[in-house]
Amino acid sequence: MANKVKFNECLSVIPDALIWAEDQDVEGLKKFFIEDAQKPLYCIASGGSVSPIDYAALLYESKRGMAKVLTPLSMASVSDEALRTAKILIMCSSGKGCDEKYAAKRASKTNPRSTCAIVKNVGDENAVVNYLKKADSRWFAYDWLTHDKSFIATIDTICKFGLIYNAFSDTNSFPLFQLTIDISPKYCFYYGPRVEGKVPKLQDIKNYIVLYNGWSRPVAVDFESKMVESGIASVQLCDFRNFCHGRFIFTSKHIEDTALVLFITPREQQFVKDLIWGITWRDKTDVFPKNLPILKVETEYDSPLATIDLLVKAYVLFDEIAKVNNEEPCSPSNPCKIDKRFPKNTPFK
Repeated sequence: MANKVKFNECLSVIPDALIWAEDQDVEGLKKFFIEDAQKPLYCIASGGSVSPIDYAALLYESKRGMAKVLTPLSMASVSDEALRTAKILIMCSSGKGCDEKYAAKRASKTNPRSTCAIVKNVGDENAVVNYLKKADSRWFAYDWLTHDKSFIATIDTICKFGLIYNAFSDTNSFPLFQLTIDISPKYCFYYGPRVEGKVPKLQDIKNYIVLYNGWSRPVAVDFESKMVESGIASVQLCDFRNFCHGRFIFTSKHIEDTALVLFITPREQQFVKDLIWGITWRDKTDVFPKNLPILKVETEYDSPLATIDLLVKAYVLFDEIAKVNNEEPCSPSNPCKIDKRFPKNTPFK
């Protein structure tokens, strides 16, 4: 997979990624999550690893205790004392960037016994592993599927999500390989008016307001990352309740090129119906514009599996948006010829 790749190609490999995750040894990870469950968990990652580590934080909170997602730069604002009283999970790929090196160096120095890393297996070249090895911390190296030459994270993200799902699963959990994978757009999402009327073509939508809650949060994070890193459109993230505090004004002012993206699980089904499709309020027979552009992505699951199901469907949605915009996310157009290596390797303390 190291040759030039197109994002669309990763869709057909999704079943393989889930099977890969199901086959991995995660007993060490399970032990790390279970032990000292009363301690908060700092989940540290950057780039394409932020969304899967957000999933880890979500599952830790649903099954164990408090968790918080940090980028390495955010970690720099956390005191040594706070790090010592917590558990630290780091996720990265090759460990070559200054972000990963900083996180591993700081964690191994302040709290080596309660630090663990999930990394790509690149042998002794992984700087994160070398830091943790010296401190006698834990790490788990995996040969996840990857598109090495892609500008954005692709199938490796699916692998990481599956790995986290597997690490928190038990004998009653739904096997990943039994999840129905249908990558047809009609199955994965709906695009149209809230009630009736014409909506802009998908390629004319330049602003996406993504509403999420609970199981869909990591999916929303991943969708935003892919959209913005590809330069396709602007994306705003907020949960369904926070949208109610005023963010709807943006849709009212920019209805000609703005769409609401709704990631829906059974947990918020009725609330979303009442909020978005409610038809009476005091003297009004309708609240939101009838022709408000809606992108709806739903799952029948109300469990950790909901995240995986929504992630797959979000991949299909993202692929469709990229195609109608004539953009290839794995090698997006870069008019100013900005070299990614410069911003990525600008050091901080």
